Amino acid sequence: VDRYGAALADYGVAVDGDANRMTWANPSGIPTGVEPGAIVIIGWRQRPPVGDFGNFVQYGTTAADRARGLANTDSGFWSTNEWVSTLTSGPLAWDGTPHVIANVYTAAEQTQLWIDGSPRAFRTATLNTATGPGTKFEVGSRLGGGRFGGFRVMEIEVYDHAPTDAEW
Repeated sequence: VDRYGAALADYGVAVDGDANRMTWANPSGIPTGVEPGAIVIIGWRQRPPVGDFGNFVQYGTTAADRARGLANTDSGFWSTNEWVSTLTSGPLAWDGTPHVIANVYTAAEQTQLWIDGSPRAFRTATLNTATGPGTKFEVGSRLGGGRFGGFRVMEIEVYDHAPTDAEW
């Protein structure tokens, strides 16, 4: 239960991991190109994907380093997903409790994977994230469908900067 006495089962939108997803076509107002930014998701009841990746959220287009996203893997890791390039964490627990997962891209062109307020992995690479006509923001799938994630999403936030310690 939460601090108000409501059962956690009452919170979040279920994404079943079986060909269902939410799509925002032609997104605008989110970080593009090499702009710094972050995708933060609060999710729980994550389950192992069918296949190698289960995507929670991804936006951009289907070309190397032209997307930003978050996923889990069949080997039990959290992962960023920039389309082709990824970062993975150490093993995660399929514990059914809420987790805060973030894909942070800094002004120094560094992609970072944060889990529950702590940085877990990073790499330096230049992203060129696409948005606008022909692009999508997918929840529960990778861009173009497939690699469906099974989880319950409580919140998704997109920042136009790398979050500060106070924002975590």
